[in-house]
Amino acid sequence: MKIIYSVMIIVVLAFTSACSILDHSKVGEPASHESTVKDTEKQGSTESVTPILIVVDQTEQPGMNGNAFTFQVEQLPKGYALASMAWHSKKTQMNTTLVEAANNGATGDDGFYISGDGQFSGFIYPDAMKGEEGKVLFVFKNETGNELTWQKELTLK
Repeated sequence: MKIIYSVMIIVVLAFTSACSILDHSKVGEPASHESTVKDTEKQGSTESVTPILIVVDQTEQPGMNGNAFTFQVEQLPKGYALASMAWHSKKTQMNTTLVEAANNGATGDDGFYISGDGQFSGFIYPDAMKGEEGKVLFVFKNETGNELTWQKELTLK
């Protein structure tokens, strides 16, 4: 059952990322795709690697209680899917798998969440974390296990 939910979430995230109209001024740093570039060069391919584009929005969301930011995957290289999310600061180290994020989306627990239909995704945190400076990281994997990481430095509002 968890596999079915994971596949559904990945498909919905891919679809909604293509249809998103969020403010691109909040875009983070490009993904690290060095290993993928090396792999395609070894194969003699002239394909270019599509950069990862994620929008992180820290504006207050209507109907959202507490502290949170949302994120939207806008673009990612073909064959890659979201595998995990993380928040790393001096005070907090939080790593969340896609399945854990789906569970948090169903229960409303703090941490990274993805709604059951994949339409909403974000990070909910307690008041004690307000003002923390750190990095939000997103790890994407392909079928062969290659990973790409996207990260952005943030101060939690």
